Amino acid sequence: MTQQSIPDSILALETSIQDSLQQGDLSKALEQQLTLLNWAMENLPLDHSYQAKALIKMSLILMEAGLCEEAITSAEKALEIQRAATEESPSNLAELASILTNLGDYYNKVQQHEKGLMHSSEAVKIRRAMKSQDPQSRFDLAISLNNLGSNYYFLGRHQEAVAEFQEAIDLARGLLSHERECISILAASLCSLGNCFRELGEPVATFASMEEAVTLMNDLGIMNQGNPQEKKMLASALLNLSVACWESGQSKRSLKALQDLLAMMRPLASQNQEMAELTALALQLLVSINQAMEKEEEIIEPLEELVKYSRQLSKSNPMFALVLGTSLVTLAAHYLNTGQQQAAKKMAAESVEYLSGMVSVSPELQPYLEQAHLILST
Repeated sequence: MTQQSIPDSILALETSIQDSLQQGDLSKALEQQLTLLNWAMENLPLDHSYQAKALIKMSLILMEAGLCEEAITSAEKALEIQRAATEESPSNLAELASILTNLGDYYNKVQQHEKGLMHSSEAVKIRRAMKSQDPQSRFDLAISLNNLGSNYYFLGRHQEAVAEFQEAIDLARGLLSHERECISILAASLCSLGNCFRELGEPVATFASMEEAVTLMNDLGIMNQGNPQEKKMLASALLNLSVACWESGQSKRSLKALQDLLAMMRPLASQNQEMAELTALALQLLVSINQAMEKEEEIIEPLEELVKYSRQLSKSNPMFALVLGTSLVTLAAHYLNTGQQQAAKKMAAESVEYLSGMVSVSPELQPYLEQAHLILST
């Protein structure tokens, strides 16, 4: 059965799924994709590449919905089917490499970096062996190289990551006249390269990479007109640019990057956990910078907002349980410093209750618990 023999109703459903995704209706998109997938599994041969296409699309939607394990299961099934289809027809190699690239990214997101490295390496090997020089093939190779670089980065192999990111950047630079997506992958690779340089202790190179990434995305109008994925990428770049500026003594530029990030992400933070996490991390950095600059009057408001986000995020991300614990005590202390004694004691009491159950597994929180007790006794 060929692509042309897929029923018009199923092809129309593909369009409807895209519409649902563009509208941000993940529940509807999942329901529609499940209908499409069930049709493909029931009506096509078991090694048909359209089944793999349906499964990988399902995995992308599941990943967007935060259902990572389900997404990986769907993608692994797609890989199994696509390998069989490729054995029948080598013309399916590009699709096989795409699935491997997606899996490399998925495993990164669930902290299984060795598995991610294995899949990303195979994807790059396939794309290099294809030796195709058309723009789409070079763009696909840039994506695979970017993912491979991320695998190396999370494994602490920063020099190897730099080489992969740099090659992805070089490829993407040569494609800038073709597609908006080429600029996006260039910006993503620049952000990742900047992170590597930061780990390697090269602040000038870090700043240059992050600044170029932010400039590229601003030129695309992503802050006002970008899709959710583009905005998340810009937010990450702005956060890293802010850190790089702060570390190099550019405090005003650092604060401007954070202000731009928060203006863009606050309206979106309720829609997606990754957006909420980026917003919280930006608030945490803003509080730290204001404390370092002794801007007492500008600390409490972002700190209150950080506590609000941390309450929500701590339910699913252990890192934010620690952030919540420290932020509660810090907020109590600032209430006390600004004469808000009743608010300080209320926050300190909550801090004691919250931290008492955490210090046994996170002893680094003990000084915060002691500070909370001190505020209560004041």
